[in-house]
Amino acid sequence: AWDLEADYLATMCMNIVMTYSPKLIILGGGVMSQLQLFPKIREKLLHLLNGYMVPKISLDDYIVPPQLGEHSGEKGSLAMAIKSKR
Repeated sequence: AWDLEADYLATMCMNIVMTYSPKLIILGGGVMSQLQLFPKIREKLLHLLNGYMVPKISLDDYIVPPQLGEHSGEKGSLAMAIKSKR
């Protein structure tokens, strides 16, 4: 089941890379608490890109979990609200 999920997420990442060329992809949420998904997604993304538009950095530093942990949505929203009041 995790291989199939990694396929779906790698395809999503490929579409994001090809459309927006982001500097970083942060994947969070309940499913991404399964940390074994990250290496699978990175490997499958490399396969899907087939050498085209591969980021110049390590994929370990390109597709990452949120730094704020499992409460990143709440903490990030609060930080943005505080910042916007200044």
